[in-house]
Amino acid sequence: MAQAVPPWVWGICIREHGPRSSTARLVLFALRSFMDSNGDAYPSQARIARAACLSEKTVQPIIKALSARGEQWLAVQRHDIPGQAWKRFSYRPCVPDRIDLSKYEDLVAAHVRVNGDVE
Repeated sequence: MAQAVPPWVWGICIREHGPRSSTARLVLFALRSFMDSNGDAYPSQARIARAACLSEKTVQPIIKALSARGEQWLAVQRHDIPGQAWKRFSYRPCVPDRIDLSKYEDLVAAHVRVNGDVE
């Protein structure tokens, strides 16, 4: 089970512990650019591909791998809309269990003191 984190902590974790593949990191950072302060993102895979300057065919298996159990960097949820042929997905940041988030507790506490929340 992956750990949910605020988007800004997720960005730090990607930078310090992220996937070895530069293309996978690029996709994660492209997705980060679409996230709101709660970490919700709803871009199409075509928009993610354009933001990362990649093809959709390149992005699709990367998203699948990044959301797979074990080394999970994304929580992906499919939203089916009755009567629609297309699929809608939402993305939320998470980090694999192997990453010790305790080293970020002081950083989060300082952020809360300054901003009043963890977003």
